[in-house]
Amino acid sequence: MLPDFSLSTLATLALGATAVVARNVQQRQPNIVFILTDDQDEQLGSLDYMPYVQKHFVQQGTYYRKHFCTIAICCPSRVSLLTGQAAHNTNVTYVTPPHGGYPKFVSQGYNDKYLPVWLQDAGYNTYYTGKLFNSHSTENWDNPFPKGWTGSDFLLDPNTYLYLNATFQRNQSPPQTFPGEYSNDLVAERALGFLDDALKFNGSKPFFLGVAPIGPHNNGLGGETSAGATPPIPAKRHENLFSNVTVPRTYNFNPDKPSMANWGLIIPQLNATEIAYGDNYYRRRLQTLQSVDEMVDAVIKRLDQAGVLENTYVIFTSDNGFHIGQHRLKPGKTCAIEEDINVPFLIRGPGVPKGKTVDFVTTHTDIAPTIFSLANITLREDFDGSPIPFSEDGIQKAQNDPKHDHVNVEFWGTQRGYDAFGGASANNTYKAMRVLGDGYSLFYSVWCSNEREFYDMKKDPGQMNNLAGSASGSNASGDDAEKYSAPSAWPPTDRDPFENLPKGASSLLQMQLILTIGSSSTCTSSAYTSTYTQMNTEFGTSSLVSTLGLSTFLLGIAFGPPMISPLSEYYGRRPIYLGTWSLFILSTIPSAVAKNIQTILVTRFFSGAFGGTFLSVSGGTVGDIFLPHQIQHPMSLVSLVPFMGPCVGPIVGGFINYNINWRWTYYIMIIWSSMLMAIIVFFTPETFHPIRLYMKAKHLRQQTGDDRFRAPTEKKSGDIQPSKASIIAASMLRPLQFNFLEPMCFCLNVYSAILLAILYLFFLAFPRLFRTEYGMNLWQGGLTFLGIIVGMCLAAASSPVWSNIRTRLVEKHGASEPEFRLPPAMLGGLLIPIGLFWFGWTISPNIHWIVPIIGSGVFGCG
Repeated sequence: MLPDFSLSTLATLALGATAVVARNVQQRQPNIVFILTDDQDEQLGSLDYMPYVQKHFVQQGTYYRKHFCTIAICCPSRVSLLTGQAAHNTNVTYVTPPHGGYPKFVSQGYNDKYLPVWLQDAGYNTYYTGKLFNSHSTENWDNPFPKGWTGSDFLLDPNTYLYLNATFQRNQSPPQTFPGEYSNDLVAERALGFLDDALKFNGSKPFFLGVAPIGPHNNGLGGETSAGATPPIPAKRHENLFSNVTVPRTYNFNPDKPSMANWGLIIPQLNATEIAYGDNYYRRRLQTLQSVDEMVDAVIKRLDQAGVLENTYVIFTSDNGFHIGQHRLKPGKTCAIEEDINVPFLIRGPGVPKGKTVDFVTTHTDIAPTIFSLANITLREDFDGSPIPFSEDGIQKAQNDPKHDHVNVEFWGTQRGYDAFGGASANNTYKAMRVLGDGYSLFYSVWCSNEREFYDMKKDPGQMNNLAGSASGSNASGDDAEKYSAPSAWPPTDRDPFENLPKGASSLLQMQLILTIGSSSTCTSSAYTSTYTQMNTEFGTSSLVSTLGLSTFLLGIAFGPPMISPLSEYYGRRPIYLGTWSLFILSTIPSAVAKNIQTILVTRFFSGAFGGTFLSVSGGTVGDIFLPHQIQHPMSLVSLVPFMGPCVGPIVGGFINYNINWRWTYYIMIIWSSMLMAIIVFFTPETFHPIRLYMKAKHLRQQTGDDRFRAPTEKKSGDIQPSKASIIAASMLRPLQFNFLEPMCFCLNVYSAILLAILYLFFLAFPRLFRTEYGMNLWQGGLTFLGIIVGMCLAAASSPVWSNIRTRLVEKHGASEPEFRLPPAMLGGLLIPIGLFWFGWTISPNIHWIVPIIGSGVFGCG
């Protein structure tokens, strides 16, 4: 039996040991999991469609509804998140060099002084998977490696935003691409793997885990500014969800009156097609977020199963917000509006109140200081933010703390037009302040143009009534600004005659005009071949000389469009249509009244030059009036016209020349073209968006006398203006540069030229062959071209099949590649020689005439 003093001594030692263990557990640094989505909105209600976020954060943590990014674009915002500094201090202000991206982050010295480096110095193991920064790519992933990570698996450009073809780079291993695998699921898998790695040190080292899926960012190759970006791609298991959901129809959604400032005043109202596109975009975002929601659930469950959830803070937020349709804006971000700057922020963990919602201001520059506070690390003096209060007492004190009633927001925009599909906003440079408190909610911004916006967001949460004056900064009232910006106030010649029609009907009517007028030009080129017999007799010329008229027309097509068509991007489509079609009619008249063959040969050159220009500009008009995902079918029809129109010419010309004088071939073409000219004058609107905005801004300047109304393409007074000659010269030089410096363009142009040359050889061959071999007369010989026409129509009718094939390829690979449009051309490459051999081997009196015509149809289909 032990002495009494020994028992008391043991009891004392046991109690002391227990106290030490308890103190060590209490002082042990917590684990931190940081989940960062990409472009997720707060204002449009995306969190309402994430049940696991609701379960694990809204119900089990605190929801900060007035959390703001300090710059509404990915990379600068992420740098602020990880450094605790605003963009004007980091000097990382954009997503690509020289002003932003990972290279700018490195050059500013932040690879040695940002969150993971500091956490490692404080004893943490640090892990990260997903998107880190923009312009962190397969070219610079090891130059240098991002510092501070115990384990990492980064998404890399140019495939960062490809949901089904992502490129990851793990630790210091070379990048690897995962075709066909879903990006958000790959990030979730890696997050759970790093979590398992971190848990091996449980009890000895705390961990920080950053998880950054790309959802719900758009899908696109080439990074943030990709021109080919499309709505996000959801996982297959989620793609049928929310079929009836639309963008919330708040009062600032596609408003009747314009709002904002500067270029915001001249944004046209969204049409039905654009609204439907936005609704689909919204659904795709919600569908994409379902995989993120599942990832949240998986991470929380893994922490719970490992017994560390009660000692882990989990943060959920997004780098910036997003708008769809508000203020007439197409899907995008970067703007000084609540939709773009207000983002989700939720936190759960030890001491965090459950089921609580707070409405004081917190910001992205507060996040790094907050993580320092959670990890018991001394705050840095260079932090711009301060720790977010997360305890009950701290939240109560912050309600009246001046540090939590405002946020500074800024953006440095690039000089880019507000394009037809949204995304990039025009010179969107501003400094702003958002102020919130008990009884007040205000927003104030100053643009680089010195224009100001001020909103009382208690009364006007949609930022529609600018209390600083009109959106233009002029003395005009808001109603006047609307009057000046409305299409009905445009000069009559600038108005769109289809503006009151549904978008689909308007587009179809404009397409019909383009196809009809383009067919007239190309029909004129080949109808000439039907005039040989009568014309040669009248002028006493040989068949060889008369065929030169076909050649000079083609030479005009070769020289005219490359020189004239580019001017449509300086003057607009409509002036080029009016000018070239007028000249086409005038140059056709001398052919009708010619006294010799020389007159016809010369004027045919100019007819080809001016008529071909209309056709080449029409492709640009199709690009103006159709969205990228709609353009394949219309463009296939426009591409058909240069080949089908010439086949109609011999049919029309054959009937004319068989029954009346050859000169009526030209008279009828002149009458037809003049009727089409009237249609162009009265029913063909300007479709090139920058020119439409320019006309609108010009009209506003004339009406208000305020020179600050400027379209995105205009320089302000006092800026250096390039000469008109230099602009025109650059426009004319551009197609030549594309042709000779881009191998793909050059090869396609040569291939098209060869096909067109073969087709025009048929105009010489068909009349002779079918007359000599089958005894056909002039109009019967013209009808033989129906075989080629039928073949072309069959090829055009197959366009939906090829579109479906392309869609499947896009879904498989995660992005649209130019090569995905090649399958029909590849099949055509096989059908063309088959059709030519078929025709050549079967043109014989011993074989029925329909057989070579079928062969020509195979060629036409190719």
